[in-house]
Amino acid sequence: DVVFSVPSSSTPPVTVTSTTPAGGATGVATSTAISAQLSAAVSGGTPTLAVSIASGAVAGTSSYNATTGVVSFVPSAALTASTSYTATVSVAGTTLSGGNWSFTTAAPPVTVTSTTPTAGATGVDPTLAITAQLSAAPSATPTLSVTSSAGMVAGTSAYNTTTRVLSFTPTQPLLWSTSFTATVSLAGATPSGGSWSFTTATEPPTVNALTIFPANSVPDNAGWNDPGAVQVGVRFTSSVAGSVTGIRFYKGTQNTGTHTGYLWSSTGTQLATVTFGAETASGWQSATFSQPVVIQPGVEYRASYYSSVGWYAVSLNGLASAVTNGPLSTPAQGGAYIYGTAFPANLASHNYWVDVFFVPAG
Repeated sequence: DVVFSVPSSSTPPVTVTSTTPAGGATGVATSTAISAQLSAAVSGGTPTLAVSIASGAVAGTSSYNATTGVVSFVPSAALTASTSYTATVSVAGTTLSGGNWSFTTAAPPVTVTSTTPTAGATGVDPTLAITAQLSAAPSATPTLSVTSSAGMVAGTSAYNTTTRVLSFTPTQPLLWSTSFTATVSLAGATPSGGSWSFTTATEPPTVNALTIFPANSVPDNAGWNDPGAVQVGVRFTSSVAGSVTGIRFYKGTQNTGTHTGYLWSSTGTQLATVTFGAETASGWQSATFSQPVVIQPGVEYRASYYSSVGWYAVSLNGLASAVTNGPLSTPAQGGAYIYGTAFPANLASHNYWVDVFFVPAG
């Protein structure tokens, strides 16, 4: 036999035996702890763990637990999704064996960032588009469905890969005065924000009502920029007795904000008011008064709305001469306006595309 002595200089070198995340890992959560397990106690310096991406070092703090032999790195902020990272353990500037590895973080989770109608919306137009905006491109094709207490609503789901907008088009307009729930499905699950409810409006008595202007008429200029909030309107009379049940106005895309409709007598008495809700981005917007207002034949009235942002539709000199549609007509200089919410006493020859819903008596 022999006697063999191991010189102290041949002590096995310290290596990295395991890492978190593992080398080559993908789909790593952005909140995952980054650490390395060392094979033995370290002498000659304190081990450090650094993390970098292609553009440079990641800000953070390295620490070493001499008892457990674990060196860890805590980034100053959460890691970035869909990014490749490289981690390096070193002592006195030398990288330990097994102490250099890479991993890739997961793609950001897909969420629903906005919906139409908004969650909890009431008074929704039954023809309003139902959509959901996704935060990122999904790995599978999403679908959008709509249900009510009566069951699934028949319709078609479509997804636009460019805009990441998911939409649902019902086969028939939605029912009036009904609560609906819209649900986004992605790979068998509902993403955050992907389920919401809304309620359609009460069927207005304006469905078969008469208007001053043809139903599908449009202005010459849908967006006229006034320097301040303004109330614009129309002067009108009826040749027969009846009731004004609501008001409508034509909206351009710049005409955002809150809109309030009014019905006035020609002497400045406010007969009714209503706040418009569930508006579309542009086109005719309608609102129904809480109670129909009876008007007398041959008497002038004024219908108007207040634009809080100062934009409105207009056809210049569109009401310079009288306009007649059935029993309803406007006089020459049939427009009216005022800067504020008081009676629109100022006359104009312009058509501001404000209209009424009129139901003849009997």
